[in-house]
Amino acid sequence: MGLLLLDDEFLTQSIIPGLQLLADGLRYAEALNSSPWEFAVGVRELRAAGCTDNDLRFLVVQGYVECAVEVPGQKRRRFGKQKNHLLNGNTCLVLTSLGMDLVVEVGAGSRNGAYQGKRADAALHPRFMRRVLWAGTKVVKKFRQPAESQETILLAFEELYWDHEMDDPLSPSPDIDAKQRLRQTIANLNRHQINPLIHFFGNGTGEKVGWEWKV
Repeated sequence: MGLLLLDDEFLTQSIIPGLQLLADGLRYAEALNSSPWEFAVGVRELRAAGCTDNDLRFLVVQGYVECAVEVPGQKRRRFGKQKNHLLNGNTCLVLTSLGMDLVVEVGAGSRNGAYQGKRADAALHPRFMRRVLWAGTKVVKKFRQPAESQETILLAFEELYWDHEMDDPLSPSPDIDAKQRLRQTIANLNRHQINPLIHFFGNGTGEKVGWEWKV
């Protein structure tokens, strides 16, 4: 089996078809302006392309891919957190920004050459850590003062692995109009973004909240 040497790092030739599949997934997501997870590639498909489990573990450990467990039986693709590096039949993978750099370096992008998509620096999903909302390496919002409702929603999205829509996670109160509170909180989440990269929205019922990348 052939080996590639990149900056003192050995890669097996068997890893290239998997990188092509993962890069194609990002290309489709970009074409439809959707989340990369909508086109996450399953472990079975990557194995069929020739990747070994050690190839995939290497990509995970090195931060070239992010993996999650697909929840079966859903109308739309949903994912839960992957525990450790244990790959199973429901594990799916997407390239990280570091992985996209690797794709370009080895020339394993789309069928027409290395992947050079406009989202090469985009995050796969936001992160909310230590009262800061991140999109990749860019700060979207930083909470210097308590904002309980906004932070509760962001923490709930973190727990759901940033599924694109969820039920109102705010605790009910007999003295508060829950629907109005949710609408106001969504409006506040969209205000004063340092880098306006994320749009939060309701579904019109006042009972759900979702998010999407801004184009």
